[in-house]
Amino acid sequence: MNRLFKLAAATVPVLLASACSAPTNTSMGNLAGSATASVECAQLASAFAPPGTRITATESVPAGLVVPGMAQAYPMPAHCKVSGLINERSGADGKPYALGFEMRLPVDWNGCFLFQTNSGNDGVVSPAFGNVVASGATTNALMQGFAVLSAS
Repeated sequence: MNRLFKLAAATVPVLLASACSAPTNTSMGNLAGSATASVECAQLASAFAPPGTRITATESVPAGLVVPGMAQAYPMPAHCKVSGLINERSGADGKPYALGFEMRLPVDWNGCFLFQTNSGNDGVVSPAFGNVVASGATTNALMQGFAVLSAS
């Protein structure tokens, strides 16, 4: 668990530093200094790439995306999806290895961060929605304005 926390801290230091305090400007527009979500997302992703981290994709996701795993199909808020790799290396077997991650950063961020565990599915990056794993769930962390990170 300590290793995973260090991974999250290395990946999103600004989000962790603010923990769950209310920021003065909560929209990505204010954070990135741009008026369009697609530009904001790309700028935001490139700004948070510490050494040893490679951003492999960014996507500005408009409001309305419906995700599985909840009691009904509830639309997700507009957000920035960032995927990447950390600590890329070659193993003793000559094969490439890395820690994969996905972050979802809501346009209307509430100042809170959730590190979503993958329940022992090492090597698999689960979609970072922060789904509640109870039958009948009607919300998730992303819908509540949390920035969510999932990692392999």
